[in-house]
Amino acid sequence: MRICTLMVFIALTLAQNLSWAANSISTTYHTVASSQTYNVILTENLTMNNNMPKSSRPAPPQVLPIVHKGVRYEQDMESYNYGGNQPGGYLVAVDPATNERLWMLKVYEVTVHDAAGVSTPGRYFRIMHLVPERNEIEIENEVGGKYVVDLSKRIATWVSGPDSVHK
Repeated sequence: MRICTLMVFIALTLAQNLSWAANSISTTYHTVASSQTYNVILTENLTMNNNMPKSSRPAPPQVLPIVHKGVRYEQDMESYNYGGNQPGGYLVAVDPATNERLWMLKVYEVTVHDAAGVSTPGRYFRIMHLVPERNEIEIENEVGGKYVVDLSKRIATWVSGPDSVHK
């Protein structure tokens, strides 16, 4: 972030007064004397960023919320802030008028390996839809596990596919 801000600052001030820009930038980059020096700094920063470690896991799938009987149901991406103990697998009910959380339900278990020194990437919803004519939501996670959530009872039931409990 600082590097991007610095590059924008340099580009804007180079056009106005090169010597003023050179004196105003932090000591690391105070030697800006020409556009060639700026290009070298920019190239070095891009190279450093390209060597940064990349996440081995893509971002969780975007699953649209469902509004049913005046309540919005969505995948809970903030479960750790509300007592959750695993990455993914939570459904949250929200009042759409106030954005107040009504309740949170663990739909399925995600085996966490953090104690063994291995980070757990999480397992998130891939598909979520309302079951027609019933007060239920069907959820499929990223590995193909299927679950039905009874919204009245706030109970999740495994239906099929891989699951950490139902092997």
